[in-house]
Amino acid sequence: MGEEINFYFRKEKYGWLSNFWRCWQVVDDVYYPTNEHYYQSQKAKEGKVRVWIGNAPSPYLAMIAGRALRERKELVDDWDLKKVEIMLKGLRAKFKNPELRKKLIETGNAVLHENSPTDMFWGKKGKGMLGKLLMQVRDEIKKEEKEKMDIGEHEEYPKGDVVLLCDVEGCNRRAIGRIGNKRLCDLHLAEMKCLYCGRKIPTKTFINNGGLCDLCKGEADRREKSRHDLIY
Repeated sequence: MGEEINFYFRKEKYGWLSNFWRCWQVVDDVYYPTNEHYYQSQKAKEGKVRVWIGNAPSPYLAMIAGRALRERKELVDDWDLKKVEIMLKGLRAKFKNPELRKKLIETGNAVLHENSPTDMFWGKKGKGMLGKLLMQVRDEIKKEEKEKMDIGEHEEYPKGDVVLLCDVEGCNRRAIGRIGNKRLCDLHLAEMKCLYCGRKIPTKTFINNGGLCDLCKGEADRREKSRHDLIY
């Protein structure tokens, strides 16, 4: 059996894998201080309750509030059928953070486990679903990184009689290189998308801002600064 990484408490070495780890993430244009805030808020039927849970002073209180929702009256219908996809969506948003993204890649092929002593669905002692979803997100990120190129290091096509066109739909410019299996022209090689909002930005901005456009970087910095005033 390969290496295993167990996590549970935030202050441990791999505490950043926990849903309680403090790091702003954006899901459907809404900011959440932790993935626990996002996940628990999605249990609520009413929008105002979702907002209230999403703004709880701590991830622990968000968890308590989410677990207290009553079935049929306050809890969304078919929650058990939806919760895995919701958790996966939250984890994908969490690991758009460049620092966490890098850390997740650095876990290599280790088997990830939430070492919960009681949770028989998400935890290691049960189905271990949280660890499985984290490994799925890790595989997705590795695939994205493999296809993404660093300007200046892309594969260039030799000039000659054969003209290859850019693979971007509607673009008829000559391809001069590629990212992954996509042939791209000079314009599209110089353009990337913000990891949060999807806005097209210059590759230089993408690199300098850790994958964010200037607007999202400014908002993320503002929220990161204000989070230190929140109650843990």
